Amino acid sequence: MTTPIRLLETLKEFIEKETELLMFGEEDKGGRRKPKVYIGYPPPKKAPVVNPPSPVPGVVLPAQNNQVLPPDIQKIFFENDEIYPFVIVRLLDFSDDEEGDRASASVRLIFGVKTYEHTGYIDVTHLAQTVRKALLETGVIGGAAEVQRPLLVTVYEDQPYPHWIADADVTFIVPTILRRFDWNG
Repeated sequence: MTTPIRLLETLKEFIEKETELLMFGEEDKGGRRKPKVYIGYPPPKKAPVVNPPSPVPGVVLPAQNNQVLPPDIQKIFFENDEIYPFVIVRLLDFSDDEEGDRASASVRLIFGVKTYEHTGYIDVTHLAQTVRKALLETGVIGGAAEVQRPLLVTVYEDQPYPHWIADADVTFIVPTILRRFDWNG
């Protein structure tokens, strides 16, 4: 059975495969990278931790790894350059029809590319179109989630340069949950 979480995991794997040959970014500014695919939200930005002074003179405390910043001081996701380029797979809702014989799940795909070149708008459009084309050509994801048309892609007119963002809303028909009947009362 395709649960909403299994649908997101399957979509993540599908998008990773379909975008594995794409590369975005500039060689001299962090290099060209393949898109990363995240479920829900990208990981929080990490900051280096400065070790506190040792309470014992001459003894150095062991170094700590990077630590996640508390949510109240995290930057919004497009300021975390480590996540670019990306596709975020986010469940919006899932429901059954009134008759109980069909279920649907709505998913938003968020695309992001970072580039200082004038190609940023084209790059994010290319990333979104690559995923859109793959979804529509395949039709059924994971053997159970059927892509529904129309598949709306939005490439925003105003962009937070040098970050370029687009999104797509996709509806899937998924297996429904059948009611159990207790014939013994």
